[in-house]
Amino acid sequence: MLGALSFSSPALLLALAGLVGLYFIIRALPSEPRERRFPAIRLLRDIGPADPPPMRTPPWLWLLRLLAAGLLILGLAGPVLDRSDDLAGTGPVLLVLDNGWQAAARFDDRRTALDRLAQKAARAGRGVRLITTAPPPGGWTGGTDAALADAALADATTAAQLSARLADLAVRPWSPAPEPVARRIDAALDRGEIATGGAVYYLSDGVAHDGSDRLLATLARAGRLTVLTDAPTRPPLGLRGVERTGTALAATLVRPPRNFEQSVTLHARGGDGRLLAEATARFAAGARTATARVELPPALRNEVRRLDLADQASAGTTLLLDARAVRPDVGLVGAGVTPLRSPLFYLSRALEPFAAVRQGEIDGLIDGGVAMLMLADVGEVAAQTRRRLSDWIGQGGVLIRFAGPRLANADDGLLPVRLRSGDRAFGGALSWSEPQALGRFPDDSPFAGLDPGERVTVTRQLLAVPSADLAGKTWAQLADGTPLVTAERRGDGWLVLVHTSANPDWSNLVLNGVFVDMLKRLVTLAEPGQRALAGQGPERLVPAQTLDGFGRLGPADPRVAPLSLAQLDETPAGPRHPPGYYGPEGAALALNLMGPAGPIDDRFRLDDLDAETEPLLAATRGDRALAPPLLALVAVLLAVDGLVGLWLRGRLGVPGRRWRPGAAALLALTVAAGLVAGGAPATAQEPPGDDRLDDAYALHATEATRLAYVTTGDPEVDALSRAGLVGLGRVLTLRTAVQVGAPQAVDPAQDPLMLFPLIYWPVPQGGGGLGPAARARLNAYLRGGGIVLFDTGAGSGPIGIDTGDGTRLRALLDGVDVPPLMAVTSDHVLARSFYLLRTFPGRLSDTTLWVERGTERADGGVSPLIVGQADWAAAWAVDDQGRYMVASLPGGTQQREMALRFGVNAVMYALTGTYKADSLHLPTVLERLGE
Repeated sequence: MLGALSFSSPALLLALAGLVGLYFIIRALPSEPRERRFPAIRLLRDIGPADPPPMRTPPWLWLLRLLAAGLLILGLAGPVLDRSDDLAGTGPVLLVLDNGWQAAARFDDRRTALDRLAQKAARAGRGVRLITTAPPPGGWTGGTDAALADAALADATTAAQLSARLADLAVRPWSPAPEPVARRIDAALDRGEIATGGAVYYLSDGVAHDGSDRLLATLARAGRLTVLTDAPTRPPLGLRGVERTGTALAATLVRPPRNFEQSVTLHARGGDGRLLAEATARFAAGARTATARVELPPALRNEVRRLDLADQASAGTTLLLDARAVRPDVGLVGAGVTPLRSPLFYLSRALEPFAAVRQGEIDGLIDGGVAMLMLADVGEVAAQTRRRLSDWIGQGGVLIRFAGPRLANADDGLLPVRLRSGDRAFGGALSWSEPQALGRFPDDSPFAGLDPGERVTVTRQLLAVPSADLAGKTWAQLADGTPLVTAERRGDGWLVLVHTSANPDWSNLVLNGVFVDMLKRLVTLAEPGQRALAGQGPERLVPAQTLDGFGRLGPADPRVAPLSLAQLDETPAGPRHPPGYYGPEGAALALNLMGPAGPIDDRFRLDDLDAETEPLLAATRGDRALAPPLLALVAVLLAVDGLVGLWLRGRLGVPGRRWRPGAAALLALTVAAGLVAGGAPATAQEPPGDDRLDDAYALHATEATRLAYVTTGDPEVDALSRAGLVGLGRVLTLRTAVQVGAPQAVDPAQDPLMLFPLIYWPVPQGGGGLGPAARARLNAYLRGGGIVLFDTGAGSGPIGIDTGDGTRLRALLDGVDVPPLMAVTSDHVLARSFYLLRTFPGRLSDTTLWVERGTERADGGVSPLIVGQADWAAAWAVDDQGRYMVASLPGGTQQREMALRFGVNAVMYALTGTYKADSLHLPTVLERLGE
């Protein structure tokens, strides 16, 4: 099958009628007569018989020119040879798109496939009808039968109109709803609004939703159905939930079952978007779930406000955290320095898995903002501190006191009950006949439901004075009914007393697991989430910010409905309640798409669609654009015509003369251009990425070691960047064994980056963020071992430091997998990869250089980022005569020399990595030095 021939610009074919007039013009105008020179009589012998000059163009020549003109018109008309199957039926082509969160990670591929299918329909003279399966914000109006009318671009339209609106096609932060869409399409088929027997393409996210079987049956009824998806090789991922386990955050990831392993990077970010930590989750072959543990120091643990997956941006791979996920700060005050005797030792060990523990004095801890204070055998409290404690408790603080010898005789008003003088001990005046066991916890106690166990015994305690309200204040008691834990509400806070000690002196409670469970229940009284819930009241939570389909926070849509506090954990995220933050500013609570952590139920399963599918871009991969080979043939014919003209004028066939170099060069360039154009990919095929390089580009970039610079759109900045790398290349050639070619300008959104070991990236004023294509290429380049030298040129502060031009760099690298950074010292391998350096100046001095944290060690690897603010290109830049373009620097020639040495070190670092930090080669180096 040769395939169907169509044109992207058929109107240009009308120009073929002009070939008739062109024929008469060419035929009437002969070629220029042969030129005869007569410098001397001696040359007459070289002149053959005189022929009269031609009056008309030779037939073979005007046929050649007419052929070139005709092929040029055909090439400009954009012929495309469609070698795939023809579209079935007649009328508009039906396109059905899953635009829920499962399709967000690679939604650009879906837009590309839609555009190509629309162009395919346009070449066949047919319109397109696009139906999306995810409901709009607020849900479909008018009942489920209005689903098709409310779906984006549901009416039949032209390919040009569809292509113009694809950029605005929205990804919804909830799952598709195939069932109502199927019902509406069935109704439209019954009424004849949609013709049957046509071509139907279903761009599926690969997941089986409720009603997917019904939709597939309906689409098969509508015409010849083709299901396109990339789910078999690129399964959708979801972030199921997170739990606090010890000092870490443990996130659960889900995917459809696959028979291959898969690694995914989890990012923990602060409220301002800063990357605080990352972890890796590994799916085993055939596994549905994986776990990523994010280890964070206590100072950063409570700053985490968002978890998301790298390179998998969607509402389902984003988990928002609110005050309920924050570990409360607990302050410990007490005496004792011997670890196994100090009560603070046992308290801190028990609290560390679920609280941020700090030790100090009462006033300092209150000033530090702790939510809970535990006083272990602290007696009388100073009057001023006592007043501060009372105010702090009234404002929501929780004070827990543990008994001991000092507290036995205290009376400072900071106790929930009155105490008897002295204490009750086994064998004392108020003694038991035997140690008492822990009794059952009251039903209204925070400890209700815990197993008191049989091994907990108390040998000594402080006794409460009996009163009418003592039973209501008792949260734990001994087997004989004696109160062990009493509490009282004061203002918005709590005052709690544990009547035994926090070490094993008075009981073995601290050595039992129930003690940890009791502390965990007590800590919930001070958890910011519980306090936030308590402050919400019964009011309805108004949406503050919501996620879009790509996991980006933004203002809530007016159609989003509020929800009540009681519904927060039971309400699934959807069109009426999108994932996001609900509630007043400062106390907003998070509603996530995939809910809290726990067993995976049916709502969160990512099962495969039960249908035969094809790769997403398979529908048009057989198309072949004929314009490049036709235009290449035109170039060859024009070159032949030029050579014929030279020959007719005697420029090529004169005896004793060689072909002129210009003609030979013209022929070579023309043929080369034709070959390159003929091998260019068709416009209807898959767009080349970093894995499909243009041969000519790759050949040029790899014929020598080349440094690259990123174009900014500012001609002056780009020219200075190029001149800077030229100057650095000359120094490398003179001083090292590195021979670099001419620098290469690159656009991260279009050009492959993997061909260059080091890329210089100036960050000018007013720069914005990267697009999805540029972000993906940059992430792939950095993970693949490439190095980028970012130069903000002024100010101070890289990513994560809120000063100077760090703001511009953070905006540029939003969404890029940027590691934590550290300042470079003279011990770093970058400072000694060729020269021994202590500073790294450029046009500016006294700036800080930043690299990835952890690369200072010999086994720490190579930093993918080098960040600075020195404007190195200006210090390196030379003109065509080799003169420095910036004539003078503040530090004179010494500063320029240091700038060039840094450039040499950066290139050596990119080419040799941590070679200079490898102690394996130290004996060889010393031997060569003669040591």
